Amino acid sequence: MPSRQTDARDPTIAVVRAARWPAGTTLPAVLALVALGGVAWMSEYTPDERLCLLSRWADVPCPSCGVTRGMRALLVGDIAGGFTANPLFVVITLATIAYFVLRVGFGRDLDVRWSKATRRAAWTLGALLLAANWVYVLQHHG
Repeated sequence: MPSRQTDARDPTIAVVRAARWPAGTTLPAVLALVALGGVAWMSEYTPDERLCLLSRWADVPCPSCGVTRGMRALLVGDIAGGFTANPLFVVITLATIAYFVLRVGFGRDLDVRWSKATRRAAWTLGALLLAANWVYVLQHHG
């Protein structure tokens, strides 16, 4: 059976050998996770304080409401509790951790080559997931 030639328009995601440590791209993400962990840890001491400005000013939870509770739950290994607090956050966090394990632990990287139409579809899917997450947050925390 002949191998299929990859057309430039075909979307592909491949695991490839990482060139070197991309401090410019991963360092900010690591720092953001550390900062979020710090906020979750600090919120233990001020449980009644609402960190979300939209929730404070408009009394409406934003799409990221519950992230602090979710991070606190993840820090103690409670994935279900984190998912209950904010499902999209847990999925993004676990995907980020998996990427770091792939990148740092195995020296591999993801080579993503998508067509313009595939990128547009991915952005649309992301917007729909964010909207669905906000509906979930409004129903469970609002």
